Amino acid sequence: MWSINFKTAFRTLINNKGYTFINIFGLGFGIGAVILLLLYIDFEYKFDNFHKEMDNIYRISVKSYHENNLEYESFVFTPPIGPELKQAF
Repeated sequence: MWSINFKTAFRTLINNKGYTFINIFGLGFGIGAVILLLLYIDFEYKFDNFHKEMDNIYRISVKSYHENNLEYESFVFTPPIGPELKQAF
């Protein structure tokens, strides 16, 4: 019984090459997109989880305003920022 189903499916695929290409290409593209999405989600959940006190990790940013409009936001600092923050807090 299974052999009849496979033969019928194979004949349909051979006779409709355009639709077969579109279906297989779409399936491959969809599976690839789902895999990339799952890899991205996995990366985001595992980011900084190797630290012992991961709940105490903070991000420092500098926001520059011009006439009450945010001009830019920067996360880049010079190395002396660590000792300065430790001394201030």
